[in-house]
Amino acid sequence: MQIGKRLFPYPILNNAENYNCYKSSNYSLEYIDEETKDNYILKNVHIETNNGDLKNMILNDTLNAVVIVECSSTIYKHIEKISFEPKDIVIPLKNLNGRVEISSLVYSNKNIEDYTNYDLLEDYNGYKFSFEESNILAIDDGFVFNVEYDDSVDKKVSSIFLVIKSLDEKLDTMKVVAEERKIRITLPEKEFNFYDKLKYHDNFMNIFFSIIVIPALSICLNNIQRETEMKDRTLEEIREQYIWFGAIQKAYSNLYGKELEQSSFLQLDILSFSQKIINNCVTKAITDFKNIVTENREEIMEEE
Repeated sequence: MQIGKRLFPYPILNNAENYNCYKSSNYSLEYIDEETKDNYILKNVHIETNNGDLKNMILNDTLNAVVIVECSSTIYKHIEKISFEPKDIVIPLKNLNGRVEISSLVYSNKNIEDYTNYDLLEDYNGYKFSFEESNILAIDDGFVFNVEYDDSVDKKVSSIFLVIKSLDEKLDTMKVVAEERKIRITLPEKEFNFYDKLKYHDNFMNIFFSIIVIPALSICLNNIQRETEMKDRTLEEIREQYIWFGAIQKAYSNLYGKELEQSSFLQLDILSFSQKIINNCVTKAITDFKNIVTENREEIMEEE
């Protein structure tokens, strides 16, 4: 989150000289970047300042320093507390695509009264300042770079699902049809457009799987389970009718280390199994949703 030309009603220690309110003090975010096949790594992340008062306030937790890694195209944001001791931060490359901003802020951890500093510009002579919790006191707008990530290498949407837009203007619910090669999921136009814009954003994938894929897969497998029991069908016959069922058998084998047999399939807890083969997305979606809400709340507090 870069501050840019935003002005404050109190003095700021800013790495950008034109916006710095201190005579000779500086504040900077320091790190060495490294990119691997899967990760973007910030090595030895730490902050530096030559202002003794602010340094002491950070060390005694009156102020908090954080690094912010943000990618607007994937709606990804990572905020982590840092200090003067170096640490490594690993960001999965799948979370980054296009413009990435890395910056650092120092903000008050509690209300501060009667603040002054020996190095403030002459314009602030004789003034004392009060800060509320979460007010920003120091900024390094940091670095901007671009990441090109091919999401086809780590595709999140399984190939057995086809999500399409409904042409029926009256449709206001999700429709699911088990076809020969895929499970077809039809969404109303407005909801499909929301999904289509966000479907490759890692922050939302578990949520989408939970509300779209899990119900669709559970319905289809429950129907097949009932048909198998009533008509005494073999798994081979099922796979002939539904080619995508082969992927389900393979997922079962990978999960349990044994082949899916007809008796096992009839006793299968479909809802639990559906979640497990899609990486426990329902419980992870709750955590993802909590993180999104928390990050938005922190951003609002910082803006205030």
